[in-house]
Amino acid sequence: MANAVFLLLLAVTGVLFIHPAVAGIKQKSFKDDPRRSILFDRFTSSSHGWMSISVTGVKASSTHPELDPSQLGFFLLSDETLFAAISLELPLPTDLFRNLEWSSCVLYSPYIITLFTFAHLDDEGHFNRTFPITHADEYSLFFASCTPESKVTMEVQTHIYDTNPNHCID
Repeated sequence: MANAVFLLLLAVTGVLFIHPAVAGIKQKSFKDDPRRSILFDRFTSSSHGWMSISVTGVKASSTHPELDPSQLGFFLLSDETLFAAISLELPLPTDLFRNLEWSSCVLYSPYIITLFTFAHLDDEGHFNRTFPITHADEYSLFFASCTPESKVTMEVQTHIYDTNPNHCID
């Protein structure tokens, strides 16, 4: 009986010191996708998290005369900042049906973490980078297009993982 209690206490103690880890690899393809925003992934990260994103074969087109690559890109939105943005008391515009100017692009919002825009793509339409996640939270990874009437084609792969305090993958 004493051995069983000891083993149970040992197991409970071990569980308390295990750092929860979340890891995942996702790959998606988009062909002539006209959506202005695409939720790519939702995930939980510790303060020792990492997210690798690789985008290949990017082609963007628009009926708008000038396609600005800085108006298309990927960003992270944490649940914490989403709730902070929602809780702000912002005055409503007097004309709810006004045309918003394209300079008000979500990629430049103070409430998000802009990872990169299409201006960062290489000459072949590729981008590959790993980003640290230094705040434990729930995150959503989005693609956004602030260019009117645009379509995008691309292959996207993400690898999201946590590391322990020694920077080894959990």
